[in-house]
Amino acid sequence: MSQLRKLIFSHGRVPGLLMLYLLLQPVVDILTSVAAQSGSSLTAGTVIRAVYVVVVALWLLFSRPYAGKRWVFLGTCLATGYLALYCLHSLLTGGFSLCLTNAAESLKVFYFLYTALLLYALYRQRRFVMPLWAIAASGAGYCLVIVIAFITGSSFISYNAGYGYCGWFYSANDVSNIILLSAPIIICLCLERLEKAKKWYSFLALSVVLFSVVFSACFIGTKLVYLGVLGYLVCALVWYLVRATCFRERCLRRGLVAILCLCALLLAIYPISPLNAYINDVYVPMSGEDQAAMEASQAIPGIVEVDRAKKHAEMEAAAEGTWLGEQIKTQPLVKKLDWILSRRLLSIAPILQEYLDGNTLTKLIGLGYGQAPHHQREIVHLVEMEPLALLLRHGIVGFALYYLPCLAIALWCIVCFFRRLKSRLADFTYCTNLFSALTALAASVIVGHILQTPCVSLFVAMVYGQLIARTTKPN
Repeated sequence: MSQLRKLIFSHGRVPGLLMLYLLLQPVVDILTSVAAQSGSSLTAGTVIRAVYVVVVALWLLFSRPYAGKRWVFLGTCLATGYLALYCLHSLLTGGFSLCLTNAAESLKVFYFLYTALLLYALYRQRRFVMPLWAIAASGAGYCLVIVIAFITGSSFISYNAGYGYCGWFYSANDVSNIILLSAPIIICLCLERLEKAKKWYSFLALSVVLFSVVFSACFIGTKLVYLGVLGYLVCALVWYLVRATCFRERCLRRGLVAILCLCALLLAIYPISPLNAYINDVYVPMSGEDQAAMEASQAIPGIVEVDRAKKHAEMEAAAEGTWLGEQIKTQPLVKKLDWILSRRLLSIAPILQEYLDGNTLTKLIGLGYGQAPHHQREIVHLVEMEPLALLLRHGIVGFALYYLPCLAIALWCIVCFFRRLKSRLADFTYCTNLFSALTALAASVIVGHILQTPCVSLFVAMVYGQLIARTTKPN
């Protein structure tokens, strides 16, 4: 225990506390889930993460001088000033209740930006980068909890009608995205240790962790995490085969065997997984190509009682007369895209129309998150695809301040990768880090729950911090 404490705080108090905060994320989310399941509106996650943002902002503003602090100070002032003006606008147009709603939701979104500024400050001040083992350890905690909860029969259900198991966590989407981002790093570090392991208990511990990742990918019930883990294993298999074949590296044999076993296990579990049942019973019929199958799907009674047919009818009624709703009706390709995205386009049609019909100020600042008196349509439905969500909720100003820098950094990492292609491809850890970072970007665009969700965006910031540090070091 003393060695772990020494390892965590070896970089100093602030980096050590940040590392400890990351490692305790599974515990925070379990406490949050318990409170949410009991019907409490105030959860541990809400309080802890709100305090975290305030403390980080104060530290960024008032920490001792270091090289690059003026840029951190400027970024913090811009983010904080924007949020203050955003809340003031909400107060003037919709009253205190709307202001409180928009402030709470905006803090969740800007949680990522404050974390990114903190990581940059710590790197410039102390050359601190969150170690990959800490990201992997926290992600493995989520996977192990899902396995333990399933074995003990105490797991919560991920989705309606009992499809999927999310352990003792409240949101299956959030947990699946955490696993999606951390699984490649977990697998990579476990493979590295497998090559060096000599004791039987080391093999056992690594095998349990790897099994928990594969089990979670199949049994949590989301398509993206399964495809993400499978995609990474295929990429890792190709990398190992090339290294073993072209460079005759015998030390890679254990890792190659482990990857083949994980691929076989992932494919073998799938037919009996809740994900397979969900795709056959709900997702495929949702396309509407078989009317009888779609009606049967909507009639499935859920463990969480929701009238799915009624919900879909309400979404279609809300989209009536909107530009995007008409596109879904009349354009087969748009309709197919809506199905692929699990009706996400249909659900945002009224919100998009409200934004398009709004005045110049609305387009600049956004609609916000709460229902204001001047809104003609209901806008409180969750917008999951994050570039669009940031544009609609925070307008052109918020989108430019928040998302464009994120996109620019991701593109910069890709360009740097191809500039040193040979040396980058030779580094399996670097390739893994890049895979996780680009997966975060793709998931943010397609399904969301990445940058808008604090527990997930924390991992995104850590992954990109590692990637940027590894990219700039040789340059």
